[in-house]
Amino acid sequence: MKVRLRDLAESLGLSVMAVSKALRDAPDIGVATKAKVRAEADRRGYWPNEAARSLRVKQSGWVGMILPDLTSEEGAVLSGGLAEAAQESGIAVLVGLARTAKEEAEQVRAMMGRGAEAIFLLPRISTEHRSTALEIANRMGFPLLFLKRYPADVGLGSGRVSWVVRDMKGAADLVLDHLYDLGHRRVAYVGGHSAARSHALHWQAVQEGVAKRGMSLSGGATMVGLASEDAAREMKKILEKKEPPTGVICGTDGLASGVIRACG
Repeated sequence: MKVRLRDLAESLGLSVMAVSKALRDAPDIGVATKAKVRAEADRRGYWPNEAARSLRVKQSGWVGMILPDLTSEEGAVLSGGLAEAAQESGIAVLVGLARTAKEEAEQVRAMMGRGAEAIFLLPRISTEHRSTALEIANRMGFPLLFLKRYPADVGLGSGRVSWVVRDMKGAADLVLDHLYDLGHRRVAYVGGHSAARSHALHWQAVQEGVAKRGMSLSGGATMVGLASEDAAREMKKILEKKEPPTGVICGTDGLASGVIRACG
C-alpha cells in the first residue's frame, strides 16, 4: 500500500504540515527534523504526489523541449544545457521529437494540454519560415521560446515571438580577426543550409567582414547542409583549386570536423 504523508507524520509524532514542509526544505523547519523526516520517507518508500501538488499550486514543475533530431549535435548541446539549468531550479524537462511543422504543432498542443509551463523549440530548417506552433501558442498566450532559429515571417522586436539566437555578425568578426592576425588573406566558406535564415545571415556577415578587411573569398559559399562527411567531400574539391584558400570558415562545429579531416 502506498505510504501517505499522514502515515509519515503519525510514525514520527509530527504534524502533517511539519512533515510536508520538511520534505520541501522549508526554512522554518530545523535541520535535524528535516533529516529525520527524509530518513523515514526513504525507509518507507514514500514519494510526494506531484500531480496533486501541481493542482494545488497551479504549477506543473516541468517544461517541454521540442527537437527535430534526437541524435544531432546541436540538439544534444541544447537539451543538455537546458536540463542542467532546469535541474538547478528543481524543474523537470520533457523532450519531444518533431520532424515537420505539423509535428511541431502537435507536440506544442500535447505539451500545453499536459500542463507544461513553457516550451523550448528548436525548429527544423524546413519549418523555419512559418510556424503553426507559434500561432497556436500566441492564441493561448503560452510562452514558446525558439532556439537558434525562428519564423522568418516574424520581424525583430515585433513582440510576437521570443528567441535565443546566435550573434552571427559578432561570430564572423571574431573568426575573421583571428584569421587576419595569423596572416590569412584568402579564405573559403563552408556553411550549412542556404534556405536557413540563420545560416544565410552568417554567410552575409562573413562576406561583409572579408570586404571590410581587404581579404578575398575563394569562390562563393559552399553550402553543404549539416553533415560533416559532406563538408569533408566539398573541402577536398576546394583544396584542388589552382589557388586554394589558406583559411576556412565553417558554419558549425560539425562541418568544421569534416573540413579538418579533409585537410589532414
